[in-house]
Amino acid sequence: MLTTRKLALFVVGLFAASAIWAHGEPIAKRGGILMQVEELAFELVVRDDKIDLFVYDGPEDVSSDGMSGFLTIIDGADRVKAELQPTGINRLRATGVTAASGGRVVAIVRLDDGKSLAVEFAVP
Repeated sequence: MLTTRKLALFVVGLFAASAIWAHGEPIAKRGGILMQVEELAFELVVRDDKIDLFVYDGPEDVSSDGMSGFLTIIDGADRVKAELQPTGINRLRATGVTAASGGRVVAIVRLDDGKSLAVEFAVP
């Protein structure tokens, strides 16, 4: 039998879960490295000769149309810059580059409204 206290805790739990679900916590959908900046989440996925940067608002994809930017790939004293181009629904891609384990990748993303965001990733 439910007591008033248990019922109240259950209702509070439902409200808390629905508030989290409404905006949603971002998750790495493609096995990459996830970082959040302001309201957006960025997932960095490193492949053989390309680096993809996926953009999310909570669990929702954010259109990459109108976005641009560049990556700075840092490996010790070496730095390589690569341009990011929109490809796909919520993806920006830099081709001809990769990032080694232990390195860092700094992405400067210009959103379609003209605002720029900086995101830094540590490559595992």
